[in-house]
Amino acid sequence: AELAAPRVGIDDADEPISNHIASATFYDSMVASDSNTLAAFVLDGFTKFCGGAFFLSKVAPSRNATSGTLEDQGPTPKKEKRYTRPEDATFVQLSSDERSSDEEQQAHASGFEPHTARSKTRLLNGEAVDDDVISLHGSLVERTATKSNNVVCASTYFAQKLMEGEHRAAWSVLRREQRANIRRWVKQGVRWTILAPWHNGSFHWVVCEFRFYRRTSTPSTITVSDEMPQQENGVDCGPFAIEAVRRRAFGMSIDRSKWSQRDMSLVRHLIYRELGWLQGHQPALLVKTDSDWTRAQHPEPAS
Repeated sequence: AELAAPRVGIDDADEPISNHIASATFYDSMVASDSNTLAAFVLDGFTKFCGGAFFLSKVAPSRNATSGTLEDQGPTPKKEKRYTRPEDATFVQLSSDERSSDEEQQAHASGFEPHTARSKTRLLNGEAVDDDVISLHGSLVERTATKSNNVVCASTYFAQKLMEGEHRAAWSVLRREQRANIRRWVKQGVRWTILAPWHNGSFHWVVCEFRFYRRTSTPSTITVSDEMPQQENGVDCGPFAIEAVRRRAFGMSIDRSKWSQRDMSLVRHLIYRELGWLQGHQPALLVKTDSDWTRAQHPEPAS
């Protein structure tokens, strides 16, 4: 039952969830001539995903034998093998004596495998970050943001499977609570958002945002944001994507006048501290508003 399609009210049984997409935006820190083509590819894949029969099965009412009233039986659950990390992923397995108990507990609680020493080194040394860092921070953002906003921060494997056309696998990549939230939001007809980091196959990370509410037509285009700041090197796309997810999840400004390439050192250290990797710190978001960001950029001198 865990992988059953989202349930909706009987009145919505014939309406695919793709008809609820209000807008779609592509956040790219290195906009190029093919950005619009890539964005259109993303929109096509996501629209097909939303219209998939497994995602929004038709709900047929049936009559209760005892009371005689009509009941919503929901879609028939289907057994589905959970999607697992591909063998060629960049995760480096550590021996038990190379992991701290805190790292193992944090990884278990977040649903991700234990992060590696290499992930930490890459983050602080200004190198390209791996997908574990992006997914782990997105999970932290979501757990905090959903207290006030209906948002799903998907792992990097969601968009990967989506773009490969494996829509059922993309659905199974979402964590149990994410699927439960989507079911509830669709049924209630409330606004909600999916933020999905995507590695476009050219050693570059982008963020895809899809905002939903009840409407009668699917957008035919996806907007490439002209507010997203642009990176000035070939290694900071990961931190840019992480910061873009944070800003969109909490409604912070995405405008390039508020943050830019010169802030990437600050962003990297924030991510490191927020993930609880700094000794004596627990995983917790330090920046959730524009005011928090301003204070982080201009810290008060120690007294």
